[in-house]
Amino acid sequence: MITEKIINKASKMAADYDRISASYFQRTMSLPYVEAVKLLNELEARGVVGPANGAYPREVIKKKQKIVFEIKLVPGLIMALIFGSILSLIYILIFSK
Repeated sequence: MITEKIINKASKMAADYDRISASYFQRTMSLPYVEAVKLLNELEARGVVGPANGAYPREVIKKKQKIVFEIKLVPGLIMALIFGSILSLIYILIFSK
């Protein structure tokens, strides 16, 4: 039976790869092949992996979204830190008399 704990663990494992297959989960999580396929289908329903493509491993989607999020987040965070530092300096210069 596929539990929420197994799904969460598999989701984290999949994020480390570009592609993932049922046989990978079968080997690493000691699941029967049928359960590993069900797990992949559940990960697909949750948007972690893409659809089946014959016998080929499935594309991991979650990893790519995570990378895009980090790339967009870092420049904004840097700008916020710089802006905050500039405001602090202006405040000190004006009110330090």
